[in-house]
Amino acid sequence: MALLLAVLMAIVIPPPKLGAISYQGFSAVPVESLQDHGFVNMARQTYTYESTAGVLRPDISTVEVAAHWDMIEHVEGVYNWALFDEGIRNWSSQGKKVTLALATADNLADVTPEWLFEKYNVRRIIDGQWDDFEQGRNRYTPSSPARLTDDPSRVLAGTRSLAVESDEGGHPGFLSSVYSITPPLSYSVQFDVRALADSTLWVKAVPVDPAAEAIAYSWTLAAGDTGTKTATFHLQGKSGEYKIVWGMDGPGSLVLDHINAVPLASPKVLRIPGFPNYFDPLFREKYEKLVSAMAERYANHPGVNRIIVGGVGRWEEVMLDNDVKGALDPQWLSLGYNKDMYLEHIRWCMELYKKYFPEKQLLIQMAYGLHEQTNRNFIYRRVAQLAVERGIGIKQNGMSQLYDTWDAYTDASYMMNRMRHKPGIPTIYEAGSSIGQNTNEFFGHPISFINRAMLDGVDGLYMFPYDVVSKEVNPYYHYAHEQMGRAVFTKLYSRLGDFSGEQARMTRLVKIRNIWQGLRQYDAPGATPVFTTLNGEKTVMTTSGNSRILFDVDDRQQYNTMYGTTISVDYYDQGNDRFSLSLYHNSDGSWQTLGSVKKTGTGQWKTAVFHDTDWADSPRNSGKDVQNDLIIDDLGDGTEAIRYAEINFVPAGEWREEEAASRLPGSEAEVLTDSLSTEFTVAPGTAVSSVEIPVWTANNEPNSLTGTIYKKIGATFKAVTSKEYFYPADKDWFRIPVPGTLETDTYRIVLDRSVGSVGWYKAADGNLAYRVNRYATEQAARSERTGKVTVERTDSLTAEFESLRPFNGVDVEIEGVKPGTAFNFRLYKKLGTDQWSAAGEEQTFTSVPGKLAGRIHFMPQTEGVYRMELEAPAGDKVQVRTINGQPIVSPLALVRKQAVKMATHPTPETTVHGWTFSERADSGLQGWTMQSGFKQANITEGRLYAELQFGIKSLTSPDQLRLSASKAQLISFRLKNGTGSPMAKVSWKSAGVWKPEQSVLVPVVANDAEYRTYAFPIGRHANWQGEIDQLVIEPVTGHGYSGAIEIGDIAVTEAKTLASWQFDYTYDAFYNPAKPGLFPIAGGVMEARFETGLPRIMSQSWSAYFFAEPGQKIELKVRNDTNITDWLLRFRYKSNVREGAVNLYDQAPFSDAFTGTVPFTMTARDGGFTTYTIDPAINPLWKGELLTIYVEAAHPIAKPGSLYVDSIRIYRD
Repeated sequence: MALLLAVLMAIVIPPPKLGAISYQGFSAVPVESLQDHGFVNMARQTYTYESTAGVLRPDISTVEVAAHWDMIEHVEGVYNWALFDEGIRNWSSQGKKVTLALATADNLADVTPEWLFEKYNVRRIIDGQWDDFEQGRNRYTPSSPARLTDDPSRVLAGTRSLAVESDEGGHPGFLSSVYSITPPLSYSVQFDVRALADSTLWVKAVPVDPAAEAIAYSWTLAAGDTGTKTATFHLQGKSGEYKIVWGMDGPGSLVLDHINAVPLASPKVLRIPGFPNYFDPLFREKYEKLVSAMAERYANHPGVNRIIVGGVGRWEEVMLDNDVKGALDPQWLSLGYNKDMYLEHIRWCMELYKKYFPEKQLLIQMAYGLHEQTNRNFIYRRVAQLAVERGIGIKQNGMSQLYDTWDAYTDASYMMNRMRHKPGIPTIYEAGSSIGQNTNEFFGHPISFINRAMLDGVDGLYMFPYDVVSKEVNPYYHYAHEQMGRAVFTKLYSRLGDFSGEQARMTRLVKIRNIWQGLRQYDAPGATPVFTTLNGEKTVMTTSGNSRILFDVDDRQQYNTMYGTTISVDYYDQGNDRFSLSLYHNSDGSWQTLGSVKKTGTGQWKTAVFHDTDWADSPRNSGKDVQNDLIIDDLGDGTEAIRYAEINFVPAGEWREEEAASRLPGSEAEVLTDSLSTEFTVAPGTAVSSVEIPVWTANNEPNSLTGTIYKKIGATFKAVTSKEYFYPADKDWFRIPVPGTLETDTYRIVLDRSVGSVGWYKAADGNLAYRVNRYATEQAARSERTGKVTVERTDSLTAEFESLRPFNGVDVEIEGVKPGTAFNFRLYKKLGTDQWSAAGEEQTFTSVPGKLAGRIHFMPQTEGVYRMELEAPAGDKVQVRTINGQPIVSPLALVRKQAVKMATHPTPETTVHGWTFSERADSGLQGWTMQSGFKQANITEGRLYAELQFGIKSLTSPDQLRLSASKAQLISFRLKNGTGSPMAKVSWKSAGVWKPEQSVLVPVVANDAEYRTYAFPIGRHANWQGEIDQLVIEPVTGHGYSGAIEIGDIAVTEAKTLASWQFDYTYDAFYNPAKPGLFPIAGGVMEARFETGLPRIMSQSWSAYFFAEPGQKIELKVRNDTNITDWLLRFRYKSNVREGAVNLYDQAPFSDAFTGTVPFTMTARDGGFTTYTIDPAINPLWKGELLTIYVEAAHPIAKPGSLYVDSIRIYRD
């Protein structure tokens, strides 16, 4: 008779014994130094943009300081490094390092210094009055005897040029501009010329007013002279219109082509992006001198950690376009541009920076090259490969919350994904714009935006200065900083609903749909749900004609392979109709209806769980994303309300591997002409996790191959997985994941060439080289059980067990296994309370006698409760070790490929109400209670350790807290989150009522092994008001039913300083509404100089954005060097009627709309600094969301004077 046994065994990590002493919920924990990982303050060229908030924030790791070449070397050979030095000095004060960048092109014409063009005639590629005489542009009018020629012996480039000959009398004007140039701008005119005979050529800016004087340039050319000529017409101080005219003095013969005239952005007011001719040897010569001088100063500077590889394009990205794609193509093509030429130049720039900065980490900023002329796949992938070969990191700018960046191309994402675990190669994203004040909807919620970057495994994320200090955005930095570059995600989710009201914007309300990670709901015809609320819960609903809800699953995650996928959907159980869930299989393009749900009309939120162990295994790593991956269909018999969807999975590539077998490559390679097939074997008992193949390529042309792994079952080979490897680089290791089982020891590799020239490296025996890996596992600590150990003989067993972490096998303590015994094995996963689903196919394997007799491997599975069934052949019996009749089963947990980052802890605020748990029986949880979703709970050193099970996973505080809510308050707790859940939730009861709207989401680090402090500004929530009666904390949300957490030191804290300006950094400066710009800062003091008018200083809107409440004070430390004693503190606040109607930007005309005023006095012509304390609450308008504060005189100034401001602080007593 079979032995039927049940056991609930768990991987349990006992609470660690920590020696740190807790005080008010905060402990002194060492901070790991990972300055290359985390958020980067993105300065712009010409300005450092540091703020006190940015420099001091522990979750801002570093800054990029970028300078125009013209700023550094305005005069040839004379260098001004003040901007770089200021940035290094500011950030070094906090132990942080900087990234330096030299810009040759961005939005202006004069980023590269004028002397390079004027003195050395390097071409400027810029959108101006361009004519190459090819397209009938007619921007210049020739006069006889000048004529267009198509004589190949005379044409400079293309098919036509302008030829002209003159006699002894010369020519007073053989070519004239159709357009006019006008003061006060300067104009640069460039053209190419070849002298067919000795000639004297001139070009003039000829005034329309005959009384005005022309501005002239002339050149004496010898026969055969060829090159570019440059004339710059400075029209400052001039008036009227001018024409550009070409003429000749005396006899001569020459040919002209490629004429361009452009206004220079000086003063810098015109957005006219201009480039130097990167392919000109003179550019390279002068640029190398600049880089050499920069290296002499910074190559060994301890305050510099990274250098951007420059000289490659606009914003020092691999981009040669201006704002209109294709507009500059004729100019680049006239220089001989092609993709190989550009790639070679990028390689030269990389080598240049490697030469001068051998000890610094370098970054190349990828982009599309010349959009209309360059294959996107080619330029992205080959540039990234050139960089990685040289140890240079890769960076992609223009990130949004979407899977793509600005369009549907995915090369950057796939390359980031490919290099995510490449040693020594940082991968970095940069925001496409400031998300906090941007009105574009493609940035989404800050959580979604940050998740999008982290999902590709990047080490850093550049954020605009506004977002660094914005209270709309920076509360979400901490959880990301704590894991960036080390994140392991085992859940993709989409929290559906309209979150627009939770993210204020300074100009209008922006739609923010959903908070998501890797699972994006999107609209399409017939699939545009309504965003609404249902019983206070945010949700989306199908409607008539829009019966489907569509989801896009991240294609990179699918390519990496997602094992053991479980899909959970929260739906509102109203009515008795049905809905279905269908999946798209990228592997073969088929659709599968995974299941359907019949509602029962309970009027409650319920969860439907679906299971498919190997659905998300896409072969593609190129091309546009397949958006439609998952469909919820209401089937036309009723509407559906869905509030949450989640995919729980095991990512194949995030776990440590060990080499199981290999044939290492030599130097000999062979071209793959058709298909290559090789078999290999592994030692018995080896569960293969991946196969790696060394790839050969010979050139930069497009190429691709596909690898398919087969396993041998009996006499038949069965396909296990297939992967594309698009655009390989030479000596790449092409990794193919394998869902390892024990069914076979024999595998087959089949390589197929998709396109281009590609091959494989040979091992010493001349066959395909390869590397076979298996996952490293650990048998984690188990719950201790006492009882009698017995051995029972049986030919089959059934055992339930639990794993708190992802795993790929179990150890079952069995003995007496005969050599060659073949077992049948089946595995099932528990879904919800009572549903079981097969976790993979049944397998038959032959055990390895001895120590590993009871070790069983299978496809990696998520944490959870499982049931295994093991059968020996009829008549064979084995001995099973049991405790109290239960088999001893130990799951084999996967080990992270990278260790977690050590914790950093926010600066503690003043505790308003706090709880520290205790081991003492009489105090314990300090009145907090646990709900049904926890088990195995115990308290050690002030921390509650608990494991998860099915049910509500929350902690409820004592009732009747009588906590007076303040907008300055934070909810703080310390958590070690050993689950895959990336989100906690805090809810509160107020006025005796619980409401779904009274809650905040707090993102947390998933799959963590560190104890971290999370302090979230709960007071900023609109419903955190009045008296708070009770709190509920859900340390983890979503639908994981296993795992372990540790939580403690819960507190409501309050920030005493609400906003401050110390004027140590330039971005702290106040705005001058009279003369748009910022007042200068030096030595920690801002000087506001006034000559006439009404003296006024105004904060930038982002820096004063907080909630005004009674009890707050303003402290102003200032030296008043004016004759004025009567002053006004004024403030602007948010009004409910201003959204979309009134622009409250600093630059808006000053008015009293939505403005409050508080008078105060200052000592006139003060000899030193005096501190003034102002009570703004005496004005009843001091309430709600403040946008801007300013200090102004009560009357206009009579004599020039200044305010010297040392600090301004808004605080609470």
